[in-house]
Amino acid sequence: MKIQALMDEKLVFFNLSVANQSELFETMSHSLHQYDIIVDADAFINALNQREQLSTTGLGYGIAIPHAKSDTVRQPTLAVAKLSTPIDYASIDKDKVTVVFMIAMPKGKEDLYLQTLSMLTRKMTDRAFIKSLKLTQNKVEFMEILKTI
Repeated sequence: MKIQALMDEKLVFFNLSVANQSELFETMSHSLHQYDIIVDADAFINALNQREQLSTTGLGYGIAIPHAKSDTVRQPTLAVAKLSTPIDYASIDKDKVTVVFMIAMPKGKEDLYLQTLSMLTRKMTDRAFIKSLKLTQNKVEFMEILKTI
């Protein structure tokens, strides 16, 4: 499986301006709702927050992978954002987050969910990849780097 199969350019945000994790979840979830990926943005935000209570999805090095399985999700999707300003995220290394990979998965798709999460977390061990994501100057560059996942 290619991660790109879960991504749509309209759900890749470059220089997304949010003040905190809560606003990040709201903004990205409402976009997922706008494009009919999820039925109920509030229910999905709740699922993200419940998952976050188990342990942080801030991996370190400025990367976060918030993720949730929910009945409100219509189709497996990966939304991605490069933030205009780093935000506090309670990351493992205490660094602020600048790049976010949000996985929205319908319940019943556990294999795809785990496979997607595994592929992303493995790729996030590649420091050169992370650096190149952070150094992108525009959405076209950002998308090109994302295609290498």
